[in-house]
Amino acid sequence: MLKKETYLSESLFSPQEEKILSPFQFMTLKPYISILNTNQDSHIPHLTSHISFVLNAKIETEILELLEQEREEYEKELGMGKMPIEKFANSLHKELGVITFYTVKGDEAKAWQMSKGLINQTLTALDAAGKIHSDIQRGFIKAEVINFTDFEKVHSFKTAKEQGLQRLVSKDYIVQDGDIIEFKFNV
Repeated sequence: MLKKETYLSESLFSPQEEKILSPFQFMTLKPYISILNTNQDSHIPHLTSHISFVLNAKIETEILELLEQEREEYEKELGMGKMPIEKFANSLHKELGVITFYTVKGDEAKAWQMSKGLINQTLTALDAAGKIHSDIQRGFIKAEVINFTDFEKVHSFKTAKEQGLQRLVSKDYIVQDGDIIEFKFNV
């Protein structure tokens, strides 16, 4: 890999290899994202192949200051879709191994974030329970899970259960980005 000048972060390693690599703290094992902040008239072709994101922070800031309806109209007019800063934030989360899961109680929803670390480890339902409170982790029995993209389709936990979109999982379930989790526990 060194001879090929490949970043270590671009490779998958076995658990044994991860254990061997972790004390060295290689720079190329760390996530890497680069941003070029430029105006629309600038074009630097020799740099853009090494840049993860090109954005114009001044325009992005101006757009964010608009009212939501005006912002949507302006984005449509420019044919922007998702703003580059949003794409950057999503990529940053992905590069850093950060996932977001949600809990809902009544009409209150909370977002929780967990990191897989630099060497991607799996995050289980038990880990997620511990993120919220050690008592939930200690008394974990099971959890009900639906991913947000599935929930968006039906807009109801009852309908999600009826359609089999919400499932019962054990403590070993691997939490996915966007999961909505209801923990069942006994303290």
